[in-house]
Amino acid sequence: PLEEDSVNKTYPFLHVQSGYYLRLRQSYSPDITAGVLATSTKIDANGNDVFKIINWDTLVILPRYIAVKGNNMFLRLAEIDGHPYLQFLGEDIGEAAVAMEVFYTPNGDIRIKPVCSDKYWKHKPDWIWVDSDDTKGNDTDTLFYPFKVDVHTSLLLPKRLTNMVEPMLSRKIANLRYDTESARVYDEKVQIVAKNSASNHTTRSNTMDVKLTYTDTTTSTWNSHFSLGLEAKASFESGVPIITEGSVEISTNVETGTE
Repeated sequence: PLEEDSVNKTYPFLHVQSGYYLRLRQSYSPDITAGVLATSTKIDANGNDVFKIINWDTLVILPRYIAVKGNNMFLRLAEIDGHPYLQFLGEDIGEAAVAMEVFYTPNGDIRIKPVCSDKYWKHKPDWIWVDSDDTKGNDTDTLFYPFKVDVHTSLLLPKRLTNMVEPMLSRKIANLRYDTESARVYDEKVQIVAKNSASNHTTRSNTMDVKLTYTDTTTSTWNSHFSLGLEAKASFESGVPIITEGSVEISTNVETGTE
């Protein structure tokens, strides 16, 4: 990052390996709706390479599928007087009407629809209905912005604190592949890992045994990129990257779990 405006905390970013600046993608294609490219060695006159830094702790990053929990009940699609409402009536996270699908807009707003329906959430004066056919996000009443209260809680619905959980009981992650060719090792230093000595106080040659021992401890940490503490349990089966003789190698498979 190269500081552009110290007051507003905006920066251009230079990709070190290529020497190109990151720039907001301008020409969209049907399969790519937004993105950043490293395409120019010069600063963009229109400011398309200037980015604002946002505090990660203030963001709510949701997975594609969620279930919304409040008062120990799950939010679900329910028909009342012929209208599709949302109510905290679900007792089972496996109910078809409980699972919700999240769609992000380029500016960070989200749109939500039940997995069992083709209609999107839409804000009404005193309720949220599930009756919008707008698939592009042109209707601002279908746009929502969740706020994080703590690691487990967010404010998605007006005046109601809710928990976001994933509509699944467990998941297993396997066959992870690491891009070891792009890995780098920084600040290598020679360290003394063991030390011992032996002395020959005679006038004759002698053979002595000197034993050196040390303990090598390896710690691996896994982090989710979602900003809320979601409840679904996950098990990992994969190798762990380790540094050996200045290069990165993959150890034998290990199996672990996380919540």
